[in-house]
Amino acid sequence: MCDGYANCDDGSDEKGCSNNTCGEGYWRCNSSGNCIPESQILDDRNECSDGSDESELFHPTPPCGVGHWMCQNGKCINEWAVCDGNLAFYSSVFSCEDLSDEDPALCKDWNCLPGYWKCHDADICVRERKIFDGVEDCPDGSDEMELYHLNRTCPDGWFKCADGFQCLEPLYACTRTFGDSVDYWFWHCRDHSDENKTLCAQWECLPHYWPCADNSQCIRATQVCERRRISSDEGDCEDGSDEHNQLCRCYNDEWPCKDGNGCIKENVVCNGYSDCNDKSDESDDFCQAWNCPADMWKCDDDKRCIPTVSVCDGFIQCLDGSDEYGCKNYTCSKGTTKCADGVQCIQLKNICDGETNCKDASDELCTASCLKYPVVKNSIINHAMKTLAYVSRSTNIVMVLLIVPLEVMRPNAAASTLI
Repeated sequence: MCDGYANCDDGSDEKGCSNNTCGEGYWRCNSSGNCIPESQILDDRNECSDGSDESELFHPTPPCGVGHWMCQNGKCINEWAVCDGNLAFYSSVFSCEDLSDEDPALCKDWNCLPGYWKCHDADICVRERKIFDGVEDCPDGSDEMELYHLNRTCPDGWFKCADGFQCLEPLYACTRTFGDSVDYWFWHCRDHSDENKTLCAQWECLPHYWPCADNSQCIRATQVCERRRISSDEGDCEDGSDEHNQLCRCYNDEWPCKDGNGCIKENVVCNGYSDCNDKSDESDDFCQAWNCPADMWKCDDDKRCIPTVSVCDGFIQCLDGSDEYGCKNYTCSKGTTKCADGVQCIQLKNICDGETNCKDASDELCTASCLKYPVVKNSIINHAMKTLAYVSRSTNIVMVLLIVPLEVMRPNAAASTLI
């Protein structure tokens, strides 16, 4: 809401923003009233339409800018890189070449930023979420020792794991996002409490996040009603509530699954493959009454719709085989034509393409009559351009041999003449 992007069909989420109050961690654009994350202020990109997020008028900055620190040699680095213990690995980008950001005298009195923790016997700051992640980030290993993390106090708004040893940034709690270790999958707490449904039901989702119906999961607001999937995979609500038809309207070319969990394209309804979780799109009773879309053809048993270009193409797709019955009297659909046997239909683009598509091979008997179809003429030229190429081993000269009916290049020439 008031993020500068209309997510509602009627744009109501972007109306009245001039009187909007932004939540914690967000900043209000000067003119539009849109809310942007504070992390996007002075990042050299205009998130606010009036550019107020990048204006020094609203954000007086120190020499290196907000969230940065100046090395003794004048270079600016990210503030989180100060006293992080990295002496070489990030030196070219995030650290000072003169190592002034790792000076022992500086780091001894340096207060780690919120979300960072200072090692016990080393003046190094490590990220809070690196504590008890199974990897020792402190030289003394104190980030993995319970002795130093009893009854921890977490920063305001952070999630405290049930065992009391870990603190998580709000972004990583109850969101089903993947952890840093494959051993944890989407858990960040070693006791898995950050995805415990009982605990998550008491957790308040961040601004611009949406609570799933069972209140055990938060997803990004942009994921709601995005209709990119029917299943509960890929990080959306496990209960499917973010795609429920009571919340989301199907588009004109879509069909709502009976269980309410999502929409599918009309051209895949009754196609023989279940696209809805409840398989309602392939129910025999439903499909018998279903009218196939204009570019689809219904099998005689009323159980399946197939593309019209697949009728009489020589391959059975209907369960009852009706798509290959009576093909002698069938008029091929637009964009297709009959083979010489008068039974099989193939697409025009497959004529004279170098590959046999007709069972009687008549599609590769390329005569002047073929050229009345522009698509066939283009197909012959394209095929000829890639027909034969070989490299002379003695001279390494690439030679291309083209065999093209002259009538293709000069329509009035004899069809049998080769160039």
